[in-house]
Amino acid sequence: MRLITTVADHPEYSAGLYVLVRLLRHLGCSLPVQCWHDEDRPNDPVICAALENLGTSFHPLPGTRAFHAKCFPAIWPTMAGGSAEVLYLDSDCYPVRNPEEVFDWPAYRRHGALFWPNFRASDPSRWRKLGMEAPAEPEFETGQYVVDLLRCREAMERGHRNCNDPRIFGPVFRDDQECLHLAFIETGTPYDMIDTLPRMELHTIINHDIHGSVFTQHRVADKFRLKNWSCFWTHQRSDEMIRHRVLVNEDLHFGFFDEFAALVGHDGPVPGFPWCAKCGRRQCRCRMREVTS
Repeated sequence: MRLITTVADHPEYSAGLYVLVRLLRHLGCSLPVQCWHDEDRPNDPVICAALENLGTSFHPLPGTRAFHAKCFPAIWPTMAGGSAEVLYLDSDCYPVRNPEEVFDWPAYRRHGALFWPNFRASDPSRWRKLGMEAPAEPEFETGQYVVDLLRCREAMERGHRNCNDPRIFGPVFRDDQECLHLAFIETGTPYDMIDTLPRMELHTIINHDIHGSVFTQHRVADKFRLKNWSCFWTHQRSDEMIRHRVLVNEDLHFGFFDEFAALVGHDGPVPGFPWCAKCGRRQCRCRMREVTS
């Protein structure tokens, strides 16, 4: 069985999630989609109903809110989804064509684990803290990856433990990307990595396929969101969303966002995460510090 997993662990990511699922179906992808979320912050029932009609199921993430706040949980959903082969996509990572083809790429079939490179090379000073040599390759970029759990479950489980290990997460690595990279090396689990490095187009990371063509567009800033919703990373407001003509399917993305806005109301924020009393923003850095303290 094959499936796609994603995470929208608070309601502010609902718009991006809606755009992703609508895009997948428009591109002809028929795989079931699992969305994992914080059980204390469910998505709007109207949005959930619309996405369930498109073959999406919703599942609560385990663990504490503090853990979700400091480490985006891109590993657990892959292991818990109940499928052998899983394509993980961040909820703001949009394929340019039907992504089901990744399961047939030789780079994936060889070892059952395919990752995309980050901009940065692995930092030797961090790996030395673990008494290890840094791998001579870029860091993992876990906005998208594809794995066969029949062949690499041990490495995935080790990656999840690394993210929960206070000796590793924080003192050595600050995100799940290199925690997972470390896990594959520790367990001796073979994997492949896409050769072509990503590039940045304004607010979006462009990732490539095995031939060097554009495959996904990861909108890491200026995310899709409604009026009065701020983006945690950039604090940009909805009226600052930029339609970047260089990106593939950009008009299509915005069309799906308009559908989302019509479902929930242009000025009606999805209930869930409260406003911050300090700065007046939703999901702000002030509140993140309160959550993790």
